[in-house]
Amino acid sequence: MNSCRARLDAYQAQSGHRMTLSSDLGADYAHYNKPLLKFLNDQGGPLDYITIMNYFDDRNNAHGKPAFFHGMLEENTMVGGLEQNLALWSAVPLLIGVETGPTSIAPDWQSFYQEGWRPMYAMLDHMMAHYSGAGLLGWAVHHYAPHSFAALCEWGGEQC
Repeated sequence: MNSCRARLDAYQAQSGHRMTLSSDLGADYAHYNKPLLKFLNDQGGPLDYITIMNYFDDRNNAHGKPAFFHGMLEENTMVGGLEQNLALWSAVPLLIGVETGPTSIAPDWQSFYQEGWRPMYAMLDHMMAHYSGAGLLGWAVHHYAPHSFAALCEWGGEQC
């Protein structure tokens, strides 16, 4: 990826046009893959920002805290969630993605499909109000198919 970054920088020097390089990873990659974290989490590294698909909805984890912010318990360790990813990805701006697919795409606890768009946007609004100065670039919504946003009901469920 460093050669990729070098090519993009050379393109900018030659053309005057800047191209952005990012990567999209799951919420637990930085916890489990320290070599990848070390390589990508570098101010002089290949990425302009990192996108983390934060595969948690608004339910509480085993400690009674929102999994979206605090992750889920895996083998006696909290893994994933916004706060852990902000701490781990400290050298590159962080964009947080949320899932909206039905259970055929993602389990219930990983997606806002069952909760609906109102709870999803309430969670994203809370995130931006309380974490926007901590390296958080913003958010993205993963719609699982063309026009699937229309299937995301206001309060969840199959019929709007």
